[in-house]
Amino acid sequence: MTTLIDHLEGINVDHYHKIIDQIKQKEENPKILVLGDFNDDPINSSFKKVLKTKGKKKDVIQGDLYNPFEKLFKKGYNTCLLYTSPSPRD
Repeated sequence: MTTLIDHLEGINVDHYHKIIDQIKQKEENPKILVLGDFNDDPINSSFKKVLKTKGKKKDVIQGDLYNPFEKLFKKGYNTCLLYTSPSPRD
């Protein structure tokens, strides 16, 4: 199993795509985990078109990446909520 964990802020999605493609060429059906601060929303084209992420597990086919944060984002759980929500101390 190959795991790609990158926590460096500012690396663009094309970079991840290249690394993922290299892993896929070396391994059959690899398990890939990508973590990081992408400075992008889970529904943006960088995820949907470049990395080919899916927000529902049932829609994932071989070669796709599942993005569990897409569902959370669509429900309103995101950093905008974090910064606009009243403080629990208010």
